[in-house]
Amino acid sequence: MKVNFNDKKFLLVEDSPLMRATIRGILSRISVRIVYEAKNAEMALMAMRKERFDIVLCDYNLGEGQNGLQLLEEAKFCKLLSHNAIFIMVTADNTQSMVLGVMENKPDDYLLKPFNAIQLINRLKKQALIKKFTFNIGKALDRDDLMLAIRHCDDLLRLNNHGMDTQLLKMRAELAIRVGDLHAAEQKFQQVLHKRDLPWARHGLGKIALLQNNFDLAIELFRQVIATTPMFLDSYDWLARAYEATNQNEAALGILNQAAELSPNSILRQQKLAHIAIQSDQIDIAKKAFKVAVDLGKFSVHKSSYDFFKLVKIYLKGDDKKQVNKLLADMRSQYGDDSEAQIQVAILEAEFYHAEKNVPMLTKAHEKIDKMQSLMHDVCNDLQLNIAKTLLQTGSVKIAAGIINRLIINNVDDEKFLNGVREIAKSSYDMEKLIEDSKQELLSINNTAVSLFREGNSAEALAILVEATEKMPYNKTILLNMITILLMDMKTHGADKEKLSRAKTYIHKADQLGVSQLKVNQLQLEFSKIAHSYY
Repeated sequence: MKVNFNDKKFLLVEDSPLMRATIRGILSRISVRIVYEAKNAEMALMAMRKERFDIVLCDYNLGEGQNGLQLLEEAKFCKLLSHNAIFIMVTADNTQSMVLGVMENKPDDYLLKPFNAIQLINRLKKQALIKKFTFNIGKALDRDDLMLAIRHCDDLLRLNNHGMDTQLLKMRAELAIRVGDLHAAEQKFQQVLHKRDLPWARHGLGKIALLQNNFDLAIELFRQVIATTPMFLDSYDWLARAYEATNQNEAALGILNQAAELSPNSILRQQKLAHIAIQSDQIDIAKKAFKVAVDLGKFSVHKSSYDFFKLVKIYLKGDDKKQVNKLLADMRSQYGDDSEAQIQVAILEAEFYHAEKNVPMLTKAHEKIDKMQSLMHDVCNDLQLNIAKTLLQTGSVKIAAGIINRLIINNVDDEKFLNGVREIAKSSYDMEKLIEDSKQELLSINNTAVSLFREGNSAEALAILVEATEKMPYNKTILLNMITILLMDMKTHGADKEKLSRAKTYIHKADQLGVSQLKVNQLQLEFSKIAHSYY
């Protein structure tokens, strides 16, 4: 299978003009005609938003701003790269933290400087051949047609191309997990392990065990991977999830700490480590992790004002006024137009002035928070719970009560979360009555919607649930019932673009709200079947 590069669109991201010229010279040897250049990540992202590139060659160190890994992270997150595009990281840094960081962000390949023309050309040819072989799979994935991607993958596996079989089996297993077909995924991983004990295949079995709530097996499999392949960092993260699921927070904290020591530049891991450390009352570890997350977040698509928020709360407990003021100033600077961050700053100011016994400024902070009530509907549950707790502690009971009521209504089907609400509100008859009333209302809505659907009136059933989401926008039960009825309606009466778009949006929201991964995958499987039949 030959590769032709003269019609491929290249993006060369490199801050050194000399290096750009050198790589351009190498590319001319393989008849590359279309090369765009960017000297930093900002220019590269602008180019990627305007053009669809076939191949990106990106240096790791791009000077000020984002580095190459953060650029790749954002390009993937914003879906600026086709599944058939090739991304090759180029770097002069071969330290463990950098190499592991590259591996975690999964570029198609990486190349160490200095390199020669033959090395670059060989890497390009190798990756181009792989993408050419799996082109139809990538094309289906670009359309979010998982069932078609699976069909193409199965077609290629039947060709018995021994040079590609292992990679195809990996793709097929991962696709099966995405659509909730865990039995097929397990078969493919076992097929790989029968030939060779590869860490990613054993890790895959661990993921399946965890998704099936077989926590003991999942823990055993992830431990096996870490014991034989200590640099396979995905298993550290999934092992921590398994420990969390079995209420072994200390063990989860320990394993994430190990991973963070090995590869400190993963902002998502640092955020998770800090979160578990807070739960385990390991304040020093939480402070360190939040500080790293705040630093990494400066140029990351995963930056979060919540990291600042939690870090300031730690410093408030330690009465470090200097750090509190500095972090609040940084928050205002970095998140000036972010409504959630504005709420967080106002809450932190209330805590600060309460600790200082500065009544006039505390009153102003409460007034500011009161004016932001309408903005609080869209912030995450954990933050709302923190807001209510702070308001109760600083004497603003009325505003806190409104937030607590809203939290109960939205999470009345989540007993674990309700226990957190009870803890900060010190439980009262009124609150328990609100919980019971909300449960009855939820039950009534669901029963009415289900009855209407069974009578063949799916439009009215959906209308009732849509109306309910205006009052309970983050209620998982309402959301799951909406998805289920919409999918069943499309199976019975046929799909259209509007229904498919709604279902896709709802499934994405279910994933964001923390609905179990297995349930989300099962819904995704049903959606993919319907979407594939429609298109």
